[in-house]
Amino acid sequence: MTTKRIDSQMELMEFIHLLQGNFIEIPENVTLQIDSNYLEADILDSAKRIWNISIDDKLKDFRFMGQKVSLKQQEQ
Repeated sequence: MTTKRIDSQMELMEFIHLLQGNFIEIPENVTLQIDSNYLEADILDSAKRIWNISIDDKLKDFRFMGQKVSLKQQEQ
């Protein structure tokens, strides 16, 4: 058994495609919670570079490929 991580938009996309390819539907009332500061940084960087928007607050909840995603907040 291998343990994978989701630390980038590409890895999140691959995970959702894997679920869809195996006919696994994520119910509307289910949110994927991911514990990754790297994913948050990747998404914030994309927002700045690609869409030319700045997100000042910590990114918490968003939709990705139609799925609800929540980033687990790290305790300080």
